[in-house]
This record gives sequence, C-alpha cells and structure tokens, in this order.
Amino acid sequence: MEELNKPIFFVCNDPERALGLENIIGGYHIVCSDDNPLLDVAIEKGINVFSLAREEKKPNPIFRNSNKILQNAKVQEYIRRNTPGDAKPNIIVFKVSLQIEKTCEKLGYKLLNTTSALNKRFELKISQYNSLKTLQSFFPKTIISTLNKTNYSKLKEKLGDKMVIQYNRGHTGNNTFFIENEKDYRKEREKYSNRLARIAEFVQGDVYTLNACVTRFGIVYGGISYQITGIKEFTSKKGGTIGNDWQYPEKISQKNQKHIQEILKKIEAELLSVGYKGMLGVDFIITPKERIYLIEINARQPASTPMHTKLMLNEEFIPLQAFHIAEFLFEQDTPYIRFLNRYFHKGLANKNIQRYIEEQNKLAIIPIDASQIFIRNTKKSKQKVSENIEQGIYMQHADRFIRTGEGYNIQDIIPGEYLVLATKEGQLVSPDHEIARIQTLDGIVTKEGELKKDLKKVLEKINKNIKMTK
Repeated sequence: MEELNKPIFFVCNDPERALGLENIIGGYHIVCSDDNPLLDVAIEKGINVFSLAREEKKPNPIFRNSNKILQNAKVQEYIRRNTPGDAKPNIIVFKVSLQIEKTCEKLGYKLLNTTSALNKRFELKISQYNSLKTLQSFFPKTIISTLNKTNYSKLKEKLGDKMVIQYNRGHTGNNTFFIENEKDYRKEREKYSNRLARIAEFVQGDVYTLNACVTRFGIVYGGISYQITGIKEFTSKKGGTIGNDWQYPEKISQKNQKHIQEILKKIEAELLSVGYKGMLGVDFIITPKERIYLIEINARQPASTPMHTKLMLNEEFIPLQAFHIAEFLFEQDTPYIRFLNRYFHKGLANKNIQRYIEEQNKLAIIPIDASQIFIRNTKKSKQKVSENIEQGIYMQHADRFIRTGEGYNIQDIIPGEYLVLATKEGQLVSPDHEIARIQTLDGIVTKEGELKKDLKKVLEKINKNIKMTK
C-alpha cells in the first residue's frame, strides 16, 4: 500500500462502516468504538485500526456515538501519533452532525463530509420533500401535515385506502408506518397527534436503492440493489431494511434504467444548486406496471457502501467512496485527478474525466452477482449478545453449515461461500440494530422477491447460535 501524505481517519461505532478502501490507501485508518471480530483479520492484513473497546478492555466503553469517540483523549492521541507534523488530520464519519463539526473545528481536524445543515435539509423526511421541488412529481402523492389536522376520510379521498406515514427522523425503516385502515390511522394519531408527518399513498412494488456521489465533474453512481425489507424474523418493523440483493435488479428494463438516470440528473441539479457534494443513497419503487416512484434520498454514505465499494473494486471501477474523499480532500482539480490515478485508474486527465464518469455510470448500473442480509435485534429494548456465531467464511454442505476459514470482507470469498460478520459477545445491541451480517457472491432473492430456500436454511442455523439477554 502506498502511503497518503494526508492521513484519513474514518470514525464510527461499527468498524464495518469504514471498510472499502482500507487496503488501498496506506494513510487510511479505522477508528471505532466497538471491538468487532473482523478487526483480528483486518489487523493481520496490515490494516490501520484503533478500537476504543480494545484499548479500554471493555465491551461497551462509551455511548456509541461518533462525537463521543472524537472527544476521547486516547482517540485524539492515536490521531496525533499517526498524523505527520505538517499535516492536518482528515476525518470521515458515517453521519455528520453539528456537534461533530464543532468538535473537529475545536481540534483542528478537517471533516470530509457534507455540512450538517445540508445533511439535515435532505436527510429529514419532510424538509427533503419540500426541498426537492423539481422532483415532487416523481414522489407518490404526498400530504405534509400534523395528524390532528386531518382525518382518515379526507386522506383516503386523496391517497387511497392504504397510506404510509413518515416522521422526520428515522433509519432502516424504524420511523415509517404502514396504514391499512382507519383503525391503524386512529392508533397512530392517538400516539403522535401533534407530530408533523409526511403522509403518502401506498405504492406496491419492488424497492431499490442506488448509491451515488455528487462531484464537481458530475454525479457518479452504480450498484442498484433490491431492498430486502420487513421479514419478521430479522426486524421488528414492517418497513425495516434487512439486506441488499445486487443481482435481482436484472429484471429492470433498459427503459427504466434510463428513467432512473434522468431522475439522478435532476437530483444532482437540486443538490449542486445549494452546494451539496459527496455520497448519498437514492431509494425508489418500481411498480408491477413499470412505473417508477422516488421514495427518498439519504444525504450521507449509504449503509451498503462498504460492500459496494469492494464490488466496484472487483469490477475495476473507481469506487464512489474514492470520489467522495477526493471531492473534500482537494480544492484543485489536478491533485484530485492525480489522487484517482495514483490509487484507482491510470490515464485520467482534466479533459477526459467527465467522459470517463459517463462511461463508468453506464457499466456500473448493471446487476452484480452479490447480496447481503442482516439479522437485527427484534426486541423492544437493548440486548446483550451472550452467544453469537463465529465470524468467518462458511459453506453449505447438505444440511450442515461449515466454517472453512477467516475473512472480513467480500473479497475474501468465492461464489458458493458465505462471509459471516458477527457482533462480539458482550456487546449491547439497540432495538433494530445489527447482530450479524451474511454476504455472498450470488443473489439471495427469487424472481418473486422471496429469500432462496438454501439461504433460509443458513439463516435458521445462524439464528440458533445467537443468544441475547437483557
């Protein structure tokens, strides 16, 4: 690995969030709160890692929060020790906040994220809808209101029998509620009558995510994945996301691929007009009649980025994460392009980078033989992992699920193998947060949108090995 003279520290709770470019760029560091089994393999492979839980020898040393990590004296010492005297530490976080911005400013760190103001504007469900003026025709029919200012009958006239209620904040579907009848609506209204909500018609169809990065040279995107949602064994929420299948989108027509690209161009124009740059995720639905609806954008690094970055590297594309880093790291175009040439591609120049991005976008939007699924804490309270499956590479042999080796990312396996990433025993896991993750170089969803039978067997075996206590 070639050293980067501007070290980058990806600060996060779960080290998996920081994976992607850790074995490409020598000056790349993972700084995390958790002690995760994947760290053992990563460290053996020479990856730069600092785990606060390992340093403190405690499974839950602090409240899991990136700002708390940055404020820790031992973390600051690690950053200082690994930053050359004339350089300024560069920090990436999974999701930016005003508190993180203030901490970085105080410590003299450069933050490689979009501003918290822009994140808030486009991440929150209601302000996002209000901000994306030119895209509102792509959304399902929508009403913004507190629930006490309307009633089911009025909403039914405009939106139909079934509807979806979203409040401003939420993740992995935990703030999205599906209303199927008046009883459901009244129940929700009794709980949150004064809470401003985005109320939309319910649209039946396949839900997809596409990762993207807004850059000075144009929007870069790739890796449409089918969102696996609402399987009750793995999430307590009907709209909870529990995985991605990058192979399933092969059923998307070329006409709709072009339509998606048109929507992305409009998103790019809206975001650039207010100075947004960097990564984002775009969620949309395709109905059985082939109509596309935009659901939302996530104005930050999508959760699927670590795996998608490895998949892009396998295909010899420049990963979106690399564009994101370059966009914030370099003010001038020449060092920006030199950085991409140095680590990812030879022959880029100012005059051809836009053409390169256009060509990569065409290729990167096609289906990929890969998928992942998460097992989440379905309890209503925090749970301690008292027993979990051993992390590593597995194969399915008849009715047995056998561990065959070590591994920590998708590049460690071949088709037919499974990579299992597991939360360490003793770790506290919040409701709907991840206990284990399974990745494979194959699709895991049938054409009907159901999990494949062989994977169901694998998940059943993994579930039997997971024990949780209060």
